[in-house]
Formats: sequence, structure tokens, C-alpha cells
Amino acid sequence: MDDEAPVGSASHSRDQTLSDMFAPPKHLCFQGPFQAARTAAKESKRWLLVNIQSEADFACHALNRDVWGDEMVSAHTPRRTERPA
Repeated sequence: MDDEAPVGSASHSRDQTLSDMFAPPKHLCFQGPFQAARTAAKESKRWLLVNIQSEADFACHALNRDVWGDEMVSAHTPRRTERPA
């Protein structure tokens, strides 16, 4: 009986999987305020891609899954630039 999963663990696991599936693309996100991201992009002569989303709009979550999660998009989008010190 010790190997039985606690009640609700399958639901928690499913919720975590959904959360991961619809998560924003943290590997692409600049860590810092907009002006710092703008400055970093300008100094490195790179485009600054701004993605504005609403937590209440499912289409935004689907964008995370369908666009940012796509392997081809990810392969052609440079990784984030760290915030300047």
C-alpha cells in the first residue's frame, strides 16, 4: 500500500504538465525592465521582440505553446541577452 500515489497526485501532475506546456518562453525573456532590454538590444545591435500577453486570454497561452514552443521558431530566435550589470 506504500506505493500508492496520494489522492489528487495525478491531477496535480496533469496541472503541472499543462502549466509547463503553456508557460511563457523564459529562455527568450529578458530579465529586467523594458528600458534595460531596449538598451541591451541597442548596444548589441539586435532587434527587440516585444510580446505582450494577458493571463486571462487563452489565445496568449496558446501562443506560448504553438509559436514559442515550436522547434523551428526556437532554432531561429536567439537566446535572451542577460541584463547588463
